Amino acid sequence: MSPSQCRQTLGEEKVLLERYYQIAIEAQLQHADVFGTRDPEIIRAAVIYLLPVCSGEIAASTSAFVGALIHNAQAAGINDFDGHDQELSLETQFRKQLWCQLLLLDIRTREERGSASLLQGGASENALPVDVNDHEIHGQDQQRPSWTDSTFSLIRMECYKTRCQVQDLSNGLRLGYITTDVAAAKLDERKRWIEHRYLNGLNQNEPLQRCAFHTGQIMVSSLDLLLFEERIHWESKIKMRCLRAVLTIVENAAVLEQDGSLKQWSWYLRTYQQYKSIFFILVELQRQPRLPEEDMIASALDHIFGRGFDLSLWQRSRQVLQLMRDRLANMLDNSISQDRDTAALPEPSAMPSNPTLWQG
Repeated sequence: MSPSQCRQTLGEEKVLLERYYQIAIEAQLQHADVFGTRDPEIIRAAVIYLLPVCSGEIAASTSAFVGALIHNAQAAGINDFDGHDQELSLETQFRKQLWCQLLLLDIRTREERGSASLLQGGASENALPVDVNDHEIHGQDQQRPSWTDSTFSLIRMECYKTRCQVQDLSNGLRLGYITTDVAAAKLDERKRWIEHRYLNGLNQNEPLQRCAFHTGQIMVSSLDLLLFEERIHWESKIKMRCLRAVLTIVENAAVLEQDGSLKQWSWYLRTYQQYKSIFFILVELQRQPRLPEEDMIASALDHIFGRGFDLSLWQRSRQVLQLMRDRLANMLDNSISQDRDTAALPEPSAMPSNPTLWQG
């Protein structure tokens, strides 16, 4: 519902009603003792609440909330999957889906806050949901369709598992145990498996499947940047590989943003757009003004930063970086000023008290 439709139909501003709704949900979660519960249904309700919250900027309190939910889920045994028990049931599938969503929230909040995941390696093969529709949970002998109720989650979870493997490869590169060629080959093998297993069979005519395809392309491409972020400028072939990865990320992110049929999921897709990856290209243009794929780079910069008329790529990149530098300097100056103003306040004991502030 658009803001104008909301005003006409409900008589209130959309942003105000959303805030009222959020406050009501938070009150109900608090009433249900969400920070101490072991009830899977309450944990699931909290996960549903957190999904839109984590699509934007992540606060420290949100990261702590996710950590508390993970602790409660572990205490409730939601992640206790017996490897010898092959019986498939709705209850088992539900626990696996819930645990996977918690893993995804964990990595999302930890990356945003710049801290390590609480659950490195927590996405074991046995913890993944089975790729079947919920209403066909007992039809294990049927041929697996290319799209089920679990496919979107599985795409993200397979990419999450691969991120953990990439961390191991990155450590091997840093310690000299493997070469960049070996690491790239191992990553390519894993990426091909994800694309063959999930992405290649998706129906581009179905909006949700198209959404999953472009999201998967972004997540798969970001693995290259994660693996080679410390070696981007060491070898030209690694640099070109990361350049192609960034362009793939931006191209698919633009589709997710501009495709009108995906508008209903726009609140969620912001999580995966990763436009920040373009800064690799901005910096690289200052090192090397002439890069391959100049038309695609120009289109990417136009989409993110607006049209740059009569400017070369080098000039565009320099302009954007200078603008960012100036804005960052202003932010730092404002932060320092606020700290000084806070330090200048009188001590609480010296401040006049006003008991009416605490009444009614």
